[in-house]
Amino acid sequence: MPALNKAEAAKVTEAPYVPLTGHVFHDYRKERPPAAGWYVWRLPHKFLEGVTLIFLAEYRLRGAGFESVLSPSFDYWDGYRVLLPKGSIEWAEYSGEKPKPLRELLEVVGVKNLPCPFCKTRPTWVYSGRYICAPPTDAEYYYLECCHWFDGFRSRMADPVKLAAMRNEALSPLLT
Repeated sequence: MPALNKAEAAKVTEAPYVPLTGHVFHDYRKERPPAAGWYVWRLPHKFLEGVTLIFLAEYRLRGAGFESVLSPSFDYWDGYRVLLPKGSIEWAEYSGEKPKPLRELLEVVGVKNLPCPFCKTRPTWVYSGRYICAPPTDAEYYYLECCHWFDGFRSRMADPVKLAAMRNEALSPLLT
């Protein structure tokens, strides 16, 4: 991978890291979304201690025995009741369109990714689970995608924090 010259590095680092802002998160246990639709959700990962994920998920009407209830798409029906992941569940309004690939995360809270040295954009988080339509809180692997020069799937890892740290360490000499 060729190193960037100082002018190219300045262009890449000019764009500051902006975490997902502008959303007012509500505690799901105290206040439910007002209607069915797409919402931004913030939840801890089920297995990775201290990792909090922000992603889009649908709040939809689903069958639950002899009744229909509004519930997020990352719920689980055990045959008797609708179960939600343990821990803090927060939601915020979402005004955009339905997301194209449902396997993208908006953010891993507290993790900053350096921009790609090829396309100069920040990569997006992608996850994969052990079953079809697995929610990001159950994901086994995470990787980063941006342009056709960077194949993030080959360097997927179970821990997104460790993945970002290793990627940033590898790219930082290229951006100086």
